[in-house]
Amino acid sequence: MPSTNTTASLLSDTYNQTFSLYKQVYNLPVLSPTLDQLGQAMQSRNAFNLFDVTASIIGVGGPNPTISVTMPASASVSAAVIPITD
Repeated sequence: MPSTNTTASLLSDTYNQTFSLYKQVYNLPVLSPTLDQLGQAMQSRNAFNLFDVTASIIGVGGPNPTISVTMPASASVSAAVIPITD
């Protein structure tokens, strides 16, 4: 006689297998900044956005391309995290 297991179903088995495989492939720590850190990063990014910052790619197609970022000396921040987008 087949056993009746009420805690398992085809859907829950599929989810369990999917999440098990996911855990094997992606074992990344989830890091979240504190609100203070997030606020400071946002202030720095806003200050960065307010200044005339320019960037260019030098040596495109060559063996050692570089990115040059120019920031005015009057900028109130010396660095900022800049997301790279297409």
